[in-house]
Amino acid sequence: MKRIILSFVALMLVTTSWAQGFLYTVSGSVTDSNGAPIANEPVVIVDSLSQPPIFAIAVTDAQGNYSANLQGPLQMVVVAVNDCNG
Repeated sequence: MKRIILSFVALMLVTTSWAQGFLYTVSGSVTDSNGAPIANEPVVIVDSLSQPPIFAIAVTDAQGNYSANLQGPLQMVVVAVNDCNG
């Protein structure tokens, strides 16, 4: 009986971790047309496979780099939102 319960618990752990998918780190950098980094730029990441789509928002650091963690599987679109008035 102890072996059956242990097997059941192990199976539940595997099933739970499989259902959650993998954790992915999405990262990159945002630069202007001259290649200079853009700091404090909002970056929107959209997982287009999810229904409804899952959004993540990151902000670039002083070097223009951003990073966000998303759970997969993913098919994503990344958009940097630039304020054209500034």
